[in-house]
Amino acid sequence: MKKDTKKYLIFKIVFTGIMIALMFTFAFTPLGMIPLVFASATTVFIPVAIGIICLDDYWFTLVLGLGFGLSSFFRALLAPQGVLDPFFVNPVVSIVTRVGASMLAHLLYRLIRKVIKNRYVNAGITGAVMAFCNTLFVIPTLILIYYHDIGDILVANSLTMGAFIGSTLLTSMLPEMAVGAIITLVVYIAIYNIFLKEQEDA
Repeated sequence: MKKDTKKYLIFKIVFTGIMIALMFTFAFTPLGMIPLVFASATTVFIPVAIGIICLDDYWFTLVLGLGFGLSSFFRALLAPQGVLDPFFVNPVVSIVTRVGASMLAHLLYRLIRKVIKNRYVNAGITGAVMAFCNTLFVIPTLILIYYHDIGDILVANSLTMGAFIGSTLLTSMLPEMAVGAIITLVVYIAIYNIFLKEQEDA
Protein backbone atom coordinates (compact mmCIF):
# COMPACT_ATOMS: atom_id res chain seq x y z
CA MET A 1 0.00 0.00 0.00
CA LYS A 2 1.63 3.23 -1.10
CA LYS A 3 1.57 5.87 1.61
CA ASP A 4 0.32 8.57 -0.73
CA THR A 5 -2.81 6.67 -1.78
CA LYS A 6 -6.40 7.34 -0.76
CA LYS A 7 -6.60 3.77 0.52
CA TYR A 8 -3.74 4.41 2.92
CA LEU A 9 -5.41 7.59 4.19
CA ILE A 10 -8.59 5.62 4.89
CA PHE A 11 -6.51 3.03 6.73
CA LYS A 12 -4.97 5.72 8.93
CA ILE A 13 -8.36 7.23 9.74
CA VAL A 14 -9.87 3.85 10.62
CA PHE A 15 -6.80 2.79 12.61
CA THR A 16 -6.83 6.05 14.57
CA GLY A 17 -10.53 5.60 15.31
CA ILE A 18 -9.89 2.11 16.65
CA MET A 19 -7.03 3.32 18.84
CA ILE A 20 -9.18 6.12 20.30
CA ALA A 21 -12.02 3.67 20.94
CA LEU A 22 -9.54 1.47 22.81
CA MET A 23 -8.39 4.44 24.89
CA PHE A 24 -11.94 5.18 26.04
CA THR A 25 -12.51 1.48 26.71
CA PHE A 26 -9.34 1.32 28.78
CA ALA A 27 -10.13 4.57 30.59
CA PHE A 28 -13.45 3.30 31.91
CA THR A 29 -12.38 -0.26 32.73
CA PRO A 30 -9.72 -1.80 34.99
CA LEU A 31 -7.69 -2.48 31.84
CA GLY A 32 -6.59 1.12 31.50
CA MET A 33 -6.58 2.81 34.88
CA ILE A 34 -4.88 1.29 37.93
CA PRO A 35 -5.86 3.23 41.07
CA LEU A 36 -2.91 4.17 43.28
CA VAL A 37 -2.69 6.14 46.52
CA PHE A 38 -2.91 9.60 44.96
CA ALA A 39 -3.73 9.18 41.31
CA SER A 40 -4.33 6.47 38.73
CA ALA A 41 -1.51 4.80 36.83
CA THR A 42 -2.59 4.51 33.23
CA THR A 43 -2.03 2.22 30.29
CA VAL A 44 -4.23 4.39 28.07
CA PHE A 45 -1.11 5.85 26.45
CA ILE A 46 -0.29 2.53 24.78
CA PRO A 47 -2.64 3.01 21.77
CA VAL A 48 -0.91 6.36 21.20
CA ALA A 49 2.49 4.66 21.12
CA ILE A 50 1.17 2.02 18.72
CA GLY A 51 -0.31 4.73 16.50
CA ILE A 52 2.98 6.63 16.44
CA ILE A 53 4.83 3.56 15.19
CA CYS A 54 2.23 2.24 12.76
CA LEU A 55 1.19 5.57 11.22
CA ASP A 56 4.23 7.82 11.73
CA ASP A 57 2.12 10.89 10.98
CA TYR A 58 2.28 13.96 13.24
CA TRP A 59 -1.29 14.98 12.41
CA PHE A 60 -2.68 11.62 13.44
CA THR A 61 -0.49 11.62 16.55
CA LEU A 62 -2.10 14.96 17.40
CA VAL A 63 -5.54 13.35 17.09
CA LEU A 64 -4.45 10.37 19.17
CA GLY A 65 -3.07 12.66 21.85
CA LEU A 66 -6.35 14.55 21.88
CA GLY A 67 -8.23 11.27 22.25
CA PHE A 68 -5.92 10.31 25.12
CA GLY A 69 -6.58 13.62 26.84
CA LEU A 70 -10.33 13.47 26.35
CA SER A 71 -10.50 9.94 27.76
CA SER A 72 -8.62 11.18 30.84
CA PHE A 73 -10.88 14.24 31.14
CA PHE A 74 -14.11 12.26 30.98
CA ARG A 75 -12.76 9.61 33.33
CA ALA A 76 -11.93 12.31 35.90
CA LEU A 77 -15.28 14.00 35.36
CA LEU A 78 -17.51 10.92 35.44
CA ALA A 79 -15.64 8.31 37.47
CA PRO A 80 -12.76 9.72 39.57
CA GLN A 81 -10.98 7.27 41.84
CA GLY A 82 -7.59 8.67 42.93
CA VAL A 83 -7.26 11.64 45.27
CA LEU A 84 -5.78 13.76 42.48
CA ASP A 85 -8.13 12.59 39.75
CA PRO A 86 -10.56 15.54 40.21
CA PHE A 87 -7.74 17.88 39.16
CA PHE A 88 -7.82 16.24 35.73
CA VAL A 89 -11.16 17.88 35.05
CA ASN A 90 -8.94 20.84 34.18
CA PRO A 91 -8.35 20.49 30.39
CA VAL A 92 -4.82 21.84 30.75
CA VAL A 93 -3.93 18.92 32.99
CA SER A 94 -5.89 16.21 31.23
CA ILE A 95 -5.81 17.23 27.56
CA VAL A 96 -3.02 19.73 26.82
CA THR A 97 -0.41 17.65 28.63
CA ARG A 98 -1.40 14.48 26.78
CA VAL A 99 -1.24 16.19 23.39
CA GLY A 100 2.18 17.61 24.25
CA ALA A 101 3.42 14.24 25.52
CA SER A 102 2.24 12.49 22.36
CA MET A 103 3.92 14.97 20.04
CA LEU A 104 7.20 14.81 21.98
CA ALA A 105 7.09 11.00 21.97
CA HIS A 106 6.60 11.04 18.20
CA LEU A 107 9.57 13.37 17.75
CA LEU A 108 11.73 11.12 19.95
CA TYR A 109 10.54 8.07 18.00
CA ARG A 110 11.82 9.60 14.77
CA LEU A 111 15.13 10.48 16.38
CA ILE A 112 15.53 6.99 17.86
CA ARG A 113 14.64 5.39 14.53
CA LYS A 114 17.59 7.13 12.90
CA VAL A 115 19.96 5.52 15.38
CA ILE A 116 18.35 2.12 15.92
CA LYS A 117 17.28 0.35 12.73
CA ASN A 118 15.49 -2.62 14.31
CA ARG A 119 11.74 -1.88 14.10
CA TYR A 120 10.89 -4.15 17.05
CA VAL A 121 13.41 -2.53 19.37
CA ASN A 122 12.06 0.85 18.33
CA ALA A 123 8.53 -0.30 19.17
CA GLY A 124 9.46 -1.29 22.70
CA ILE A 125 11.44 1.88 23.28
CA THR A 126 8.58 4.02 21.96
CA GLY A 127 6.15 2.41 24.39
CA ALA A 128 8.45 3.28 27.27
CA VAL A 129 9.15 6.77 25.91
CA MET A 130 5.43 7.53 25.62
CA ALA A 131 4.94 6.61 29.29
CA PHE A 132 7.91 8.77 30.26
CA CYS A 133 6.67 11.76 28.25
CA ASN A 134 3.22 11.43 29.80
CA THR A 135 4.66 11.68 33.32
CA LEU A 136 7.07 14.41 32.23
CA PHE A 137 4.18 16.62 31.12
CA VAL A 138 1.47 15.70 33.65
CA ILE A 139 3.20 15.76 37.04
CA PRO A 140 4.97 19.15 36.68
CA THR A 141 1.75 20.66 35.32
CA LEU A 142 -0.20 19.30 38.27
CA ILE A 143 2.31 20.70 40.74
CA LEU A 144 2.52 24.05 38.97
CA ILE A 145 -1.25 24.60 38.89
CA TYR A 146 -2.32 22.86 42.10
CA TYR A 147 0.76 23.22 44.28
CA HIS A 148 -1.10 24.37 47.41
CA ASP A 149 -3.96 21.90 46.97
CA ILE A 150 -1.54 19.02 46.53
CA GLY A 151 0.44 20.31 49.49
CA ASP A 152 -2.65 20.17 51.69
CA ILE A 153 -3.34 16.60 50.58
CA LEU A 154 0.24 15.61 51.32
CA VAL A 155 0.18 17.22 54.76
CA ALA A 156 -3.02 15.31 55.55
CA ASN A 157 -1.18 12.11 54.60
CA SER A 158 2.06 13.09 56.38
CA LEU A 159 4.06 13.27 53.17
CA THR A 160 6.37 15.84 51.64
CA MET A 161 6.37 17.05 48.04
CA GLY A 162 9.64 15.24 47.50
CA ALA A 163 8.13 12.00 48.76
CA PHE A 164 5.15 12.50 46.45
CA ILE A 165 7.36 13.01 43.41
CA GLY A 166 9.57 10.07 44.31
CA SER A 167 6.57 7.83 44.90
CA THR A 168 5.07 8.89 41.57
CA LEU A 169 8.26 8.02 39.73
CA LEU A 170 8.66 4.64 41.41
CA THR A 171 5.05 3.45 41.62
CA SER A 172 3.67 5.05 38.48
CA MET A 173 6.17 6.08 35.82
CA LEU A 174 8.59 3.13 35.98
CA PRO A 175 5.85 0.46 35.95
CA GLU A 176 4.09 2.32 33.13
CA MET A 177 7.32 2.42 31.12
CA ALA A 178 7.87 -1.31 31.59
CA VAL A 179 4.28 -2.24 30.75
CA GLY A 180 4.24 0.22 27.85
CA ALA A 181 7.41 -1.25 26.34
CA ILE A 182 6.19 -4.85 26.57
CA ILE A 183 2.61 -4.36 25.38
CA THR A 184 3.53 -1.94 22.61
CA LEU A 185 6.13 -4.38 21.30
CA VAL A 186 3.79 -7.38 21.40
CA VAL A 187 0.92 -5.55 19.72
CA TYR A 188 3.17 -3.98 17.09
CA ILE A 189 4.68 -7.37 16.19
CA ALA A 190 1.19 -8.72 15.64
CA ILE A 191 0.02 -5.72 13.59
CA TYR A 192 3.18 -5.64 11.49
CA ASN A 193 3.31 -9.35 10.69
CA ILE A 194 -0.41 -9.72 10.05
CA PHE A 195 -1.03 -6.52 8.10
CA LEU A 196 1.77 -4.01 7.61
CA LYS A 197 4.42 -6.42 6.34
CA GLU A 198 2.04 -7.79 3.70
CA GLN A 199 1.25 -4.28 2.53
CA GLU A 200 4.94 -3.38 2.28
CA ASP A 201 5.60 -6.45 0.16
CA ALA A 202 2.62 -5.74 -2.10
